[in-house]
Amino acid sequence: MTSGDEIVRGETLAARFARGELDEVVAGHLRAPAVRDLDRAAVIGAYAWSGRLDEALAQHEAFLAAASTPTYRDVAGCHLVIGHCHAGELGAARRLARELAAAPPADGAAAYRHHAAAFVAFFRGRMGRCARRSRQALRAAVGAGDALVQLLANDLLAHATFLRGHTRAAHRVLARAIHLSAELNLTANYLNLLATREIFAITAEPADAAAAGRLAALLDRDGVSYVARRHGHAALAVAACLRGELAAARGHLALVAGSGGAVDARTRVRLLCARASLGAARGERAAAADTFARALTLALRHRHVDLVAETAFLRRLWLGGALVPTAHPVIRKSDIARLRWARGEAPAATAAIDDGLLVWASAGAAPARARALEAGLLGLAAAALPPGEVVAIGAPGAGGPGVLVRDPAAVALAAAPSDTALRLLRALAAGPRRKPQLVTALWGLTRYHPHLHDGTLYTAVSRLRRALGPHGAWLETTVDGYQLRPGVTVVTGDAPVVGGPPAARSRTLTDRLVEVAAGGGVTCAEAARAIGVSPSTALRALRALVAAGAIVRLGSGAGTRYARARDDEVPGSGADGDAAPGVGAGVLHRGARRR
Repeated sequence: MTSGDEIVRGETLAARFARGELDEVVAGHLRAPAVRDLDRAAVIGAYAWSGRLDEALAQHEAFLAAASTPTYRDVAGCHLVIGHCHAGELGAARRLARELAAAPPADGAAAYRHHAAAFVAFFRGRMGRCARRSRQALRAAVGAGDALVQLLANDLLAHATFLRGHTRAAHRVLARAIHLSAELNLTANYLNLLATREIFAITAEPADAAAAGRLAALLDRDGVSYVARRHGHAALAVAACLRGELAAARGHLALVAGSGGAVDARTRVRLLCARASLGAARGERAAAADTFARALTLALRHRHVDLVAETAFLRRLWLGGALVPTAHPVIRKSDIARLRWARGEAPAATAAIDDGLLVWASAGAAPARARALEAGLLGLAAAALPPGEVVAIGAPGAGGPGVLVRDPAAVALAAAPSDTALRLLRALAAGPRRKPQLVTALWGLTRYHPHLHDGTLYTAVSRLRRALGPHGAWLETTVDGYQLRPGVTVVTGDAPVVGGPPAARSRTLTDRLVEVAAGGGVTCAEAARAIGVSPSTALRALRALVAAGAIVRLGSGAGTRYARARDDEVPGSGADGDAAPGVGAGVLHRGARRR
């Protein structure tokens, strides 16, 4: 068997294969045909692990015709089982594993038989059985001093443990494999295991952008296998969708398709889940539901219980609703896989049988928009929005009600704009608006005076564009007003009206000032406290009302008081209580300039 010393210092084909030098193994065999059992098995493994399964099978037939020993049969058979599994040929892998188990065992090769059986169990979705056979392979490898199988068994055990929902235990096992690969100076294995660690990290915490960056950098390095690349990019695509990075998600999906090698059922299911996640983040819920259904059908057909659980969880996370009837033969209570979507808290997802359904009792399933935003999952927060370019009013930010903006490239949470800017966005949601219409909608004024109101309106438009950031160009100028760019949708149904109707705000300020000035009158400070505004705002409004004749000024200096001129309404008021023309306009104009 391949000891650690031979792996580090040896120049045999078996040692080179253990170091991940697959091309060198094939080239070395072509220059000088292998004669040792382990070297011949290494040639088979080099072909099979690099995706060249047809060549591996042909070479295996040639080696069997020349001479076959139990050691070669067990080791080469294990490599072929792994190749068949990665190529999606699970039936062939199972038959070969059964043939290995039926033949008399070779001395010291029992670890390879256990590892082959564990690999088949993994690709069948039987994670409990995979973990048991991986531990058997690990014990046999330790007894035989085979460092390579120790590494492989720890790697597979970590995957099975993670998919059973035991995240911390999986990281501990994976850490052993990473340490062993570093001790043996196995660069390729080391890089692949580091990639696996980051895949675990972003699967458990998709908002971890730092882990996503580390994984993307690892997948670009030479020595990382095509298997690690495609599963890594699939995980990155789902995490990018959840974070709202839609352009990045599309890029990762393209890299999955171009990762090379045969595509197995696990890859196809995860690719479908990533595509469905992208559709859900873009608001295409019907298409996402159809893609999730295809992924679930494929997982059920291949009896991948862990993939059934993973697909069901993602589908419920994005779209809500229960999934998977327990009447299906693949669903057995003893086989239910548990998937944790942990964010440093109690397990967020557990699988249980309830009323004939596989139900995900998840604190994170179909969360409210506020909870998704708190977790940094902007894409998930935008999943309920209609497709296309969307501005959602009322998304809670650090500074209060704000806007959630989605375009084809990303979902972004804009800074909380002013109340006036939000009212402007609501007004433009109904279509193009002229300036007089906007002045009425924003401040309840019945007359529009360009020299008084244009500056204030320009300020509101500027603040809204600044709040939208790079999407400020969506607010376009027309000949006599403003509009949103065609195709942009504004969603306001789930947002409260910030500050109440604008006309009511203008009436309330005027009416309440007149009311508090009744009787013996009030000072400016008393009026400000009574209506809940600043003294400067109250003084400006009182002066405007004095000029309009609604209030009279009594005294001067610090003892100045303001009293109601008469008991009826403000002069010039309409029946509905609108402010007198010019009064509200003057207060608004001067107040806006001061801000």
